[in-house]
Amino acid sequence: MELSTLQTAEAHNEGAEMRVHGPDGAETDFYITLSGIDSEVWRKNSREHKRRAYKSLLGAGEYNEDQERRGVLAAATIGWRGLKSDGEDVEFSIEQAANLYESAPYILDQADNFIGDRVNFMKG
Repeated sequence: MELSTLQTAEAHNEGAEMRVHGPDGAETDFYITLSGIDSEVWRKNSREHKRRAYKSLLGAGEYNEDQERRGVLAAATIGWRGLKSDGEDVEFSIEQAANLYESAPYILDQADNFIGDRVNFMKG
């Protein structure tokens, strides 16, 4: 087995582009670039998320599962293309990604499923 075929972190850090499907399931011209579950950002944010959940169980803080999920996925979002509002491109930011995921939960689900499938980050 070639060692390089087992190493996934670099490809997950670089990210992969996901084509967004509309609420009706139809393909759109909107693409989101996401880092994968083996990326540094995903692993870091997942650890922090788990710590907050544990503290909440101990009664040492508030915890909102939906908000946490949006935050972790927004942090894993690298960029996008093809998103418009009133005909103008919507500039990417992590805050904008969190807002999108809150207002369009079906896109949040698509991103979550995409990130969790390591095949999406394989080269070649």
